[in-house]
Amino acid sequence: VVGMTLIELARSSPLPFRVMGISRGVRTIVPSGDSTIQANDQVFVLVETGKVTEVARVLGKEAGRLRHVMILGGTNVGARVAAGLAGRSRRNGGMEVKLVEANRQRAEHLAETLEGVLVIHGDPGDIDLLAREGLAETDAVVAVTADEEANLVSCLMAKHLEVKKTVALLSKSAYIPISQSIGLDAAVSQKLAVSREVLRFLRGAHVRSAATVHGLDAEILELVADAGAPITQGPLMEQRLPRGILLGAVVGDRVEIATGHTVVRPGQRAVV
Repeated sequence: VVGMTLIELARSSPLPFRVMGISRGVRTIVPSGDSTIQANDQVFVLVETGKVTEVARVLGKEAGRLRHVMILGGTNVGARVAAGLAGRSRRNGGMEVKLVEANRQRAEHLAETLEGVLVIHGDPGDIDLLAREGLAETDAVVAVTADEEANLVSCLMAKHLEVKKTVALLSKSAYIPISQSIGLDAAVSQKLAVSREVLRFLRGAHVRSAATVHGLDAEILELVADAGAPITQGPLMEQRLPRGILLGAVVGDRVEIATGHTVVRPGQRAVV
């Protein structure tokens, strides 16, 4: 896809997806159909649930299936992630989930309550322990201890051992921009998540949700179209949306990836 315009990309692939943003160096591009994809661009894509692997393949990436996941830290976040992954494994099969927790009492509690998760009592920062527990054979590492420096170091060690995916829970805002440049796949901030929820309530009743994406100087809003709103007066190709705005999907009875022929009906939600 390198060198293709987004119009050419849409014509070459039958898959329903839309490129919503491009991060190129320090620039954020909210693209038009004439925008091109260049080597080393970070591309943000809106895609139907279940089609991610196919779209990744179109963009030259093999998503791969996660079979072994190790979670470092039995915090509330770690426990919920483990429970979610174990539930997905029960539905789809084939995923092994390990959780490492330093506090014995907490580890015993999690071992009793988390079905389908192997809970290991030990220091999540002990690289020898992690190596013995199969860190090098793990597909993904999620570091969510209360010590964010340890989360960074653990994920960097995992990357050194060629673990495919690493996710670190960070709260210091200074760490988040550099996390990707030093090799982490994703950094998650509880503070940012909370601030997004606060902003959503301040925006008013028509804003159903708001989100920011690490690496993209833009925000994603889910807006409700009121009766009589200009956006409901015709297909998107006839609309004059302000520069820097891209409507990606419309949610009514089903989710529709937006094209020029899409019409937003009153009461539907638009992902912008």
